[in-house]
Amino acid sequence: MRSWNAQRRTTLLAVSAVVLLTAACSSANKQTGDSGVSGGGGSANNSSRGVSDDSIKIAGDLSETLGGNPTGNADVDLGTKARFYVTNQAGGINGRKINYIGSVDDGGSAATLLANVRKQVLDQKVFAISPFDTYAPVDASFFNDQSVPTFGDIISYAACGSKWFFGSDGCVENPTFAETTSVAAIAQYMTGKAPDPTTGAITAPVASDNPPPAGNSYAVITSSNLAQIIPTLKVAAKHVGWDACDYNATVPPSGVTDFSSFAGSIMRSCDGGKGPSVMLYVLPSTQYNVNMLRAMRGLGWKGQAEFAGFDPASLQSADLAPTLEGSIYYDDGVGFEGPDNKATYDQIRSALAGVGKPGTTISQGILAGWQSADLIVQGLTKVGKDLTPANLDKVLNSGWDTPGIAGFSSALSFPTSHTHPAPCWNIAKVESGKYVQATTFTCGQVLNSKTGAVVSGGAAK
Repeated sequence: MRSWNAQRRTTLLAVSAVVLLTAACSSANKQTGDSGVSGGGGSANNSSRGVSDDSIKIAGDLSETLGGNPTGNADVDLGTKARFYVTNQAGGINGRKINYIGSVDDGGSAATLLANVRKQVLDQKVFAISPFDTYAPVDASFFNDQSVPTFGDIISYAACGSKWFFGSDGCVENPTFAETTSVAAIAQYMTGKAPDPTTGAITAPVASDNPPPAGNSYAVITSSNLAQIIPTLKVAAKHVGWDACDYNATVPPSGVTDFSSFAGSIMRSCDGGKGPSVMLYVLPSTQYNVNMLRAMRGLGWKGQAEFAGFDPASLQSADLAPTLEGSIYYDDGVGFEGPDNKATYDQIRSALAGVGKPGTTISQGILAGWQSADLIVQGLTKVGKDLTPANLDKVLNSGWDTPGIAGFSSALSFPTSHTHPAPCWNIAKVESGKYVQATTFTCGQVLNSKTGAVVSGGAAK
């Protein structure tokens, strides 16, 4: 859901996810026994692939285009380069510099993805794949057979089921252990209250400085091709303690110019025609979201709009920015810039200058690339000087806790995080055409997406 596509991560997380906000981000429970992770040892002789005495060769795969249209994922490559630059400037990893040969576009095609990775592993002899950020269906067989460590945005459960895939937000898409941060994030912002430490509920009335002055009714508008997100959002709202007055998944994914009928339906469903206290917009584009919000405002709606992701370009648009003013954005797994992560953002800007891109606007793609690159750097550092796929498997999958980046990215615990999501988020408000961090980076518990029960041993710290 990056725009990079600003909707992508919300969509993918919401498709199979439910999260329960907790009072604090406590230490992760380590998984013992059967991890539910597969992958074998790989039959090929990969003991020295991509690793020399002084270098580690790494390449990436991205869906930079989809249906011939750009996704914004090209920025992921730049963020990756910047993070690896920092590591190499500091001397590398255990005496080896990173030889990053860049990422290639798979166009969202499973066949192209496989062809890309086969070339990178078999011909170019890379040790690992990072970044990995694809829309394509993933067949993990080749990665398992060749023992290919892969670090990035893991959204396919086929990949989550393999011990060779390390997700920067854990396993985003798992039909059993799942999460969505949208309900808890907006509830936290609107009430200004911490959740109940036992139940996770946020039942306090809406704070008086946020419109409307009271109430906790919740509505969602999304497109018809994303109707599958609705059941999990319902579970999330129930556990947070918010009343779900309408979940509308009837908007066609393209071709809509008049949103008045959708707005009217939601207004009639909530609070006697006044509409919901808060509303999550999960439509295919920022323009669609803005058009829907305008339709709601036109009917007198005074509630709080919530969007997903990080889309700085929209705030520079004379057409879009005025409507977005005052809206709330939440981001899953990466912190908006604020006092708690200023040092990280300063480091990113410095690194961008170091790779020849000074003054570049920090996009969500850059943040995603930085995040996945940081994870592989932490992982390879943990493995040590004896860097082989077999030793990486032994070290990281026998109990690797990584703290993430303070205020910026999630703590993870492998092997648990192969199958569990890391349910962390951040909230920003659009003020004077800029994102202003409204809450610090926050984490919650993982729920069973069908029963709503809290899952013991969730991934987040």
